[in-house]
Amino acid sequence: MFAIHKENIEVAGHQVLSIKGLVKMISVSVQHNKLVMYFVRDLKDSIHRRMELKILGTGHEFSFDQIEGYEFIGTYSMAGGHLMWHVFVNSNV
Repeated sequence: MFAIHKENIEVAGHQVLSIKGLVKMISVSVQHNKLVMYFVRDLKDSIHRRMELKILGTGHEFSFDQIEGYEFIGTYSMAGGHLMWHVFVNSNV
């Protein structure tokens, strides 16, 4: 059996997470003023899988190799839309 679950994540440039039964990242959103990522979880799988997230702000400079191998999963806004953040994930770590 599978289920869609969520996890609060930090608004930080780089972070590594370990999620039990992770199958696939779906999206990011804001819920109750917190950044949340949604993913598919295999409920019968007890193995923790690591993933890396990169969060980049609109207009912030970066080199392409910082996100090479990462998949874009969504954009979210803060401060009434004055700040826009773009989230990339690498599940192959």
